[in-house]
Order: sequence, then structure tokens, then C-alpha cells
Amino acid sequence: MIYSGNVRLTVTQPDSASRSIARIAEAFGGYPNQISTERVVIRVKAADLDAVIAAIARLGKVQSREI
Repeated sequence: MIYSGNVRLTVTQPDSASRSIARIAEAFGGYPNQISTERVVIRVKAADLDAVIAAIARLGKVQSREI
């Protein structure tokens, strides 16, 4: 099964947050697909999606979340 999700965050250091999101994906056996200061696209297993989103949400203030 494939899911698609979006989390919009407000962070104080976009470059650092982008790298952190890539590391979170890798920690869950996934990988970054696209990285910029405005957008990060990662691929992770569907079974890990909730945990990955929770970890990413801790990086800043969540403005929106869609799964």
C-alpha cells in the first residue's frame, strides 16, 4: 500500500530542518527523494509513516498535516 502525506512546518532554521528530515527518513529505513529549504520529499515504508510524521512534527510548529 502507498500513502502520500504532507506536513507543513514553521521552523527557525530551514536548512537544518531539511537535513534533519532526511536523517529521520534514513533512521526509518527510508531515503530523501528531494531536498530544498522549502520542500523535502522523503520515501518511507507505509508501516512507519505515523512515526516518521510524529518525528518530523517535533522539528517545528505544525501548520497543517494531510495523509
